Amino acid sequence: MKKILAILVMIAMVAVAVPPVLAIDEGCWDDGNSTEDITTIAQVVGASNSSPIDDGGGATGDPIDDGGNEPPLIKCKWEYDEEVMLDPADQCDEPYCIYDDACPCEPGLQVKPQLGDFVTVGFYAIVTDPQGPDHVDRVFADVWHPDGEFKYQIELFPVGFGTDGSYDKTIALSEWDHVNTWHHDIITFNDWERPDGWTKEYDIEDELDQNEAYLYYGHAELSYCQPGGYYTVGVTAYDGFDAWCPFLFNQFWYIPTAAIEIDFTTVDYGDVVECVWQQDGGDKDMNTPTLPTVKNIGNTPVELSVWQDHMGFGMTDGAWNVEFKARMNEDGAYTAPYWPNTDTMIPGILGMCTQDKLDFVIHVIKGIPGGLPNTGIMRLTAHIYGCPQDWTQYLSFDPAPTNIPQNIGPYYP
Repeated sequence: MKKILAILVMIAMVAVAVPPVLAIDEGCWDDGNSTEDITTIAQVVGASNSSPIDDGGGATGDPIDDGGNEPPLIKCKWEYDEEVMLDPADQCDEPYCIYDDACPCEPGLQVKPQLGDFVTVGFYAIVTDPQGPDHVDRVFADVWHPDGEFKYQIELFPVGFGTDGSYDKTIALSEWDHVNTWHHDIITFNDWERPDGWTKEYDIEDELDQNEAYLYYGHAELSYCQPGGYYTVGVTAYDGFDAWCPFLFNQFWYIPTAAIEIDFTTVDYGDVVECVWQQDGGDKDMNTPTLPTVKNIGNTPVELSVWQDHMGFGMTDGAWNVEFKARMNEDGAYTAPYWPNTDTMIPGILGMCTQDKLDFVIHVIKGIPGGLPNTGIMRLTAHIYGCPQDWTQYLSFDPAPTNIPQNIGPYYP
C-alpha cells in the first residue's frame, strides 16, 4: 500500500508541474495578429459560359455558342469490370468474351464485387471537337451511388500517346472493335449529324482511323463497402476555350451480393448438463477462433440464418432430444428455440463492412453421460436485406465539384 501511495503522489506532482509549461507553449492570450474572415471571389470565364449541368441539377443545359466556338462532343461511352474472368462458353452456348462483363447474357454492364476487397472499373469515352480532337482540353467521368449521392470524379486521358508525343491509333481502333463486337449492349451513344447512310458505329471507326476523335480512358476502384445497385456515370469535357459539353449519362449494375466471413470452424458448447441451456459465446474480434465472430464481406446489409443437425442426440417418440438458440450482438434477441434440420433466421441486421459477435446455445433434453462427445454440423447463410435505394455506403468522399450536382436522385435518368 505504501508503494502505491508513493506512486500516486509522484503522479500528482507531475500533473501539477505540467500545465504552466503547456500554457506557455499554447498561449493564454489573444494578441490580435489574425484578421477577421475575408470573403474570396473568383468568376471563371471563357469562350463559352455553358455548364454541364443546368440550375435544376437534372439534365444538361444547352451549350451557349460564343464567338463561333463549340464545345467537345462525347460520341459514346462505356464501362468495364476490369477484374472479372468467366468460364469459357460451353459448346452449346453462344460464344462470349470471358472478360469485361460479369453477366454477358444480361443487357448492360454487370460488375461483380470482389468479396471483402475492391473491384476496378474502367471508364471509356470517345471524344471529338468541331475544332479538332486536339482542341479537347480535359475529360471527366462523374459517378453517383445508387441512392443518387455523388461518389467521385475521375479524369479520363487519351490512349495511344507515347511519352515523346507520338500517337498510335491502332490501340483505340482495337478497343473500339472489341467493345463493338463483344459488348455492343453496354455502349451508350450520343446523337450527332452523320453523312447519309453512315451508322454511328461506322462514323466512330472512321474518325478514330482519321485521327478526328480520340479514345479516353480512366479507372477507379469500387469497394465491397459500397452498396450494390445501379451506379450512374456522366461523362463531360471542355475545350481550350473552356466550353463545356453536356453530360452523356449511363448506368452499370454493381451486383448485390450477400456474403459473410467467420473466424471459427468449431462451436464447442463444452460440458453440457441435461435440461440446462448452455452457451458458447463469441466476441467482435475476427482473430479469436474460439469466440465466434461474423463479418459482412458482401455489398449489401445481410440477415443470417442458422441450420444444425441433431448432433447424434436423435429422437424419442418422434420428438428431438436436443434444441438450440442463437443471437447476434450482445444486445441482440435470441431466436426462439429451434429444432434440428430447420433453417432459422437470427434476429438483427449485419450492416455493410461491419462485424459482430455470435452466441450459440444448446439445450440437451436427453443424453447419455460419458463416452465420446456428441458432434454435428452447423451452417450459417447470409441473405440480402432490403433494397438498393435503402442501403447506405460507409466510405466518405469529397463533395461534388462546382456545377456537378451532389444528388441527382436515385436511378437517374
